[in-house]
Amino acid sequence: MKNLLALSIMLFGISSLHAQLSTPTFQDVDYVGQGDTSQFLDIYLPANINDPRPAVIYIHGGSWAAGEKGGAPRYLSDLVTEYGFVLVDINYRLSKQSTFPAQIHDCKTAIRYLRENADLYSIDTCRIGLLGSSAGAQLATLVGLSQDDPFLEGANQGYANHSSHVQAVASISGLADFLTLDSSFPNFCPPESKQDREGSAVTHLLGCQISICEDIAEDASPVSYLSTNEPPFSIHHGKLDCTVPAAQSQLLYNKLVAKDNEAEIFIYPNAGHDGLPEKQIIDRLTAFFVKELSNPIPCESPVSTGVNFIESASNWRVYPNPVSNELQLEANPTTISGIVHLRLFDTAGKVHVERQATYPSIRLYLSDLAPGIYFLEILDDRQRQMIKVIKQ
Repeated sequence: MKNLLALSIMLFGISSLHAQLSTPTFQDVDYVGQGDTSQFLDIYLPANINDPRPAVIYIHGGSWAAGEKGGAPRYLSDLVTEYGFVLVDINYRLSKQSTFPAQIHDCKTAIRYLRENADLYSIDTCRIGLLGSSAGAQLATLVGLSQDDPFLEGANQGYANHSSHVQAVASISGLADFLTLDSSFPNFCPPESKQDREGSAVTHLLGCQISICEDIAEDASPVSYLSTNEPPFSIHHGKLDCTVPAAQSQLLYNKLVAKDNEAEIFIYPNAGHDGLPEKQIIDRLTAFFVKELSNPIPCESPVSTGVNFIESASNWRVYPNPVSNELQLEANPTTISGIVHLRLFDTAGKVHVERQATYPSIRLYLSDLAPGIYFLEILDDRQRQMIKVIKQ
């Protein structure tokens, strides 16, 4: 049994994408208050922080039985240093210490703790995202989909007056449905990949085999809670994965979009559970969190921004970009008519330009604007669009 568990831990282990970040601003924060190191978190703050910032919480992998904070992927450091995000890296109780639902209780409690202490950590409580890898992706997805479920909330651990809702979720090599897990493996995967057996990582998590305790397996399955008005998802998976089959991510994506939720999926054809293309992951995950969390989000509104975020809008030509002084917008006059509403805001959500204009040609003078990354919102008679603008 120990050998099987060790194999499962190795298979579900942290991938080569992960790298250490610099020293946390706040280290070993006890988010439950019981002195249990498995309920500690680290917080990385951006430099020169003045306003509440969006935050992304990283949930590590390791078969639910191994791993710890401090192994956050280095693509998250770009969110801190380049986009001014707060990064949170959490521990949670492992399956060798407690079975499900202890892990999800800890993840949700960590979110509620951050909302309770948002002023201390300069966190905008309306802009919180999750990134999970492998076993951590199952937990991140479960947090994102199981809003207000009392069984999973773990409210007795504290901060019950705060929500554990999040506004964006990213999943790397994640599991969506324990009940269909074994039937999802492709034929090229070895028999020991399957988890409905004694000693597997899933058996240790649930406290029994899937086929023996299907009710618990269903409770732990993120898709069991999927409905409408879910947070936006970015889903990533290697096609050759024999630890968590890519069909699990495809299932999650299909169910999300079937209920008109916002989701994107990337299947990497030459990657397994490890070996995902790092640059693509960095670019796509960074773009996803910047898109979903940079724009201020009213907490009472649906968690998705509902914005069509694109580098260049189909109805508009915006140039030069990067820009030093004058930014020009040219509309396609066959598709645009009437008044156009424009807003330019920074990554903190502060509006620097707000005006109305008429098509087909509009100029914005930005010489007094500080260098950095901004977002241009264009609201015309057809749609709302968001374009990233780089000020030199």
